[in-house]
Amino acid sequence: MNSLRLPAILLFFLVSCLMMSSCRSKKEVAGVPRNYLNTKFLMGELDENRAGFEWLSGRCKISFKDEDQNISATVNLRMQQDSMLWMSVTPLFGIEIARIVISPDSALVLDRINKEYQVLNFDEIRKFTGVPELTFALLQDLILGNSIVPVSRKFDAQAENGLILLTNHSQRGSEMLWLLPSIFRPSRIHYEDQPNNQKFDLHYSNFKEIGGKHFPQGIRLVLDEPQDLSLDINFTRYIINESQDMPYSIPASYDRKK
Repeated sequence: MNSLRLPAILLFFLVSCLMMSSCRSKKEVAGVPRNYLNTKFLMGELDENRAGFEWLSGRCKISFKDEDQNISATVNLRMQQDSMLWMSVTPLFGIEIARIVISPDSALVLDRINKEYQVLNFDEIRKFTGVPELTFALLQDLILGNSIVPVSRKFDAQAENGLILLTNHSQRGSEMLWLLPSIFRPSRIHYEDQPNNQKFDLHYSNFKEIGGKHFPQGIRLVLDEPQDLSLDINFTRYIINESQDMPYSIPASYDRKK
């Protein structure tokens, strides 16, 4: 069995929608109230509806595929907001094959199969994954289904198939963001960065309200450039604001991977 590659884990952190009945009396464009297409209003709603927490734990099934491997596994996830992300990967029979601990400045990966460990700072992680903008905060937003597009960016807004489509095109590339108008949460993000040769699609589905915020239970990432890969995540459990243990230690018998 091949060991899990770090990009498969990090990119981890790499629905059609009906309008609320209270909105139906407003004048609509393609099923979306006209006032919803005001970009200043939309940026405010995006920010207001961001999912947040002090503690989060969850369990999910992941499927990762690239040119070299096809991996399915169960991941137990625990997170303290803006502080630490802890993951335990168990593909078969509940036997842990990897444990990953990520902080705002570094990542520790324990490879149980090959009995080795790796420590990377975020500059090394960005180089390894080919994502120059990758930060702990970005990973956090990817998991929570928050928009990864800065609210200060200028967008054009239009209605498309009952969703709100925000677009930004520049010489650098393009950003497209589809919002669910009932909860103002992203259902799809398309991103192209020509200077860095990056292109990906990120899909969120099956939002569940927990603690007054909406969390996606389904996440799908398709990366076309610089490498072809896909990652599907399906959460089966979310628990928020209950403190969690995040145990990790490096066995003395493990070798450090360079």
